[in-house]
Amino acid sequence: MIPAGGRWHGEELDALKQSVKPKRWMWVVVGVTLPGVAVLIGLYVAAGLLSGGEGALLIGYDTLARVGEPATLRIKVQRGVVLQVVVGAEVTFRLPESEPRSAVTDADGVASIDVTWASAGRFIVPVVVRERAGLLRGDKSTELTVRLYVEPAETAMVVCDVDHTLADISALRVVQTPNEHTPVLPGSIEVLRRLAGTYAIVYLTARDDKLFNKTRVWLDLKGYPDGPLFARNPGSDAISAEAFKTEWLARFTADGSTVAYGFGDRVEDAAAYDAVGIRSYIVRDAPFLPGALPATARHAADWDAIKAYLFAEE
Repeated sequence: MIPAGGRWHGEELDALKQSVKPKRWMWVVVGVTLPGVAVLIGLYVAAGLLSGGEGALLIGYDTLARVGEPATLRIKVQRGVVLQVVVGAEVTFRLPESEPRSAVTDADGVASIDVTWASAGRFIVPVVVRERAGLLRGDKSTELTVRLYVEPAETAMVVCDVDHTLADISALRVVQTPNEHTPVLPGSIEVLRRLAGTYAIVYLTARDDKLFNKTRVWLDLKGYPDGPLFARNPGSDAISAEAFKTEWLARFTADGSTVAYGFGDRVEDAAAYDAVGIRSYIVRDAPFLPGALPATARHAADWDAIKAYLFAEE
């Protein structure tokens, strides 16, 4: 466990970086005429290469929970260039101060267990995936971790998008760009760090969850405050970014929890926040057309403007 607002230990972060760090050539994407097709092809090629073709791509999803409330720890197992889901892999969750618990990946390649935490904190849960019937080639077992964030019931949240909100990059380029070459939007780290002293920071991105590991490492690498990351699963989540985010924001607030602010860069982000009554700041250097943003949203040319809005009284 690490304190609220703290960082993961250096060796844990280094291990995570090494476990998902691709070679530069893995992110080369052949240009095509339709940007949407390029994103899709590039994503699957890059993720397939990341899995080593014959190896497995393992995703240890983050979990956000409230003290005393049930939550679900999940991992997903895929392998090969086409990222075929692996069914029937044995997965063991090594819970702190508790007996290990096992599960088997289902038809979606997901293994999960339900947990309830009696105290607040941020926990790293080691997970072991074991080979069964030759499903995972190479090593007989593979280790990864999932992050569990347990917040007190009274803690409010701040929800933030990633592309063009924190990361100065497009959805097309993120597939082929190494993390160290993906810049941040100036001022975004400072603002979120200051907010982390009061709120739980949550990252919500419409990126395909095959990029979950890469996004998770980028947030750590750049020094953003620690918080759970949620990405879109194209197999079960809504197709449109707006619908996907609206659904997740509704989940965050279903138990009466408060989201104080939302940050994004598109009208669709503002609409998703507005749908569940969340005040938002939409970052874009160009102005929006009159009436494009809902009344709950405020346009900000950059993060310095957001800083001025949020901390004007300090």
